Amino acid sequence: DQSVEILSRLSEFKSLGIRILVGHSRKSFLKLISKEEPTQRDLETFIISSSLVSRGVDYLRVHDVKGNERAIRARLLIEA
Repeated sequence: DQSVEILSRLSEFKSLGIRILVGHSRKSFLKLISKEEPTQRDLETFIISSSLVSRGVDYLRVHDVKGNERAIRARLLIEA
């Protein structure tokens, strides 16, 4: 619950004028939306990553860098 709350309140952190790093890749809070084992939670991670970048997060700590990059590029393409 704490992880979800932190992610939902990112604008409060951004208002401090600091750079934001989020390490959400394959984390246990993703069990709220998936019953997959941690190594199988990349899809959920991709979706959250693309949302975080759109919300102004500066850095992401992820396992599958290429997959996350693809997801972020796809989102940015349709938001342009």
